[in-house]
Amino acid sequence: MPRKYIRTTQAKYSNEDLMKALNAIEHEKVLAILAAKRFRIPSLTIYNRLADRFTDTGRGVQTILSKEEESFLIHVIHNFQEWQQPMTPSAVKSIAKDYIIKLGRNDYMDSSLKQWFYGLMMRWKNELKLTKDIKLEKSDVDAAMIDSSSNTFIDAQYFHYRSILKPYYTVDPYGFNGTIEYFKIPDLQFTFNHSTPLLYELQFQGSCSSLIKNAQTLIQFRYDNRWVTNSLELWSPIEGFLTLCHKYARVYLPAGFHTIDFEVRTTGRIIIYFGELYIKLTQFNPNSQTNLQLLDLK
Repeated sequence: MPRKYIRTTQAKYSNEDLMKALNAIEHEKVLAILAAKRFRIPSLTIYNRLADRFTDTGRGVQTILSKEEESFLIHVIHNFQEWQQPMTPSAVKSIAKDYIIKLGRNDYMDSSLKQWFYGLMMRWKNELKLTKDIKLEKSDVDAAMIDSSSNTFIDAQYFHYRSILKPYYTVDPYGFNGTIEYFKIPDLQFTFNHSTPLLYELQFQGSCSSLIKNAQTLIQFRYDNRWVTNSLELWSPIEGFLTLCHKYARVYLPAGFHTIDFEVRTTGRIIIYFGELYIKLTQFNPNSQTNLQLLDLK
């Protein structure tokens, strides 16, 4: 008896369906993946159309980020590498995940991130040179990886990134009363939970400007709502001009849940136009002797 084969085909959609899906995402705040299901459009088509700045993207390659956003991510990776930090695929995906969440795109799963990473490497193959991952035993913490260029003292390293997405005033521009105050910048707050001691290396760089004459600004990191002695950096932003400021800190914290804040203390109204916080966490072999002193947070 002859067999009949029926070839399955994808559901067809019209340009009108596609426009309705894009309008639902933009105006009704519908998640892209839900709009794809509602209008029976492949989700990758939706993602690629949302990031329609990619003219050379291959079919089926997921973008998640626009070309401008990916360019910014490449800038972050290059800065880590200039800071002599080996960037591995795991490290890049960890930093990208932080960035995607920061942009409010929480509908992407880890599987989508993996597909996107392969597309990223194709699109930026001439600009990105990464170090290979070395597989670790299963850990409770995402993005754990061993620095393949390090010695046996290091068990694992973790990389994270925070940034200021829009200009930030240290005080209300209309309510300044002349007193010296401390301000935490919410965009730069970092929290991490770990079961072994970790060495925190923090690098901040940014630009700010004063709204009054003769302003002085102190910047520092606060650990679990505590300051570290002699950790201040003094800057004097010039009125009407951008001043570049930076700060580096290195602290060894015990196991537990920790919060790092970037704080500004200023004698006048300061606006921070741009700021980046690079975070490198290092876990040492428990049998090694590092001569590092744990910070007492009691």
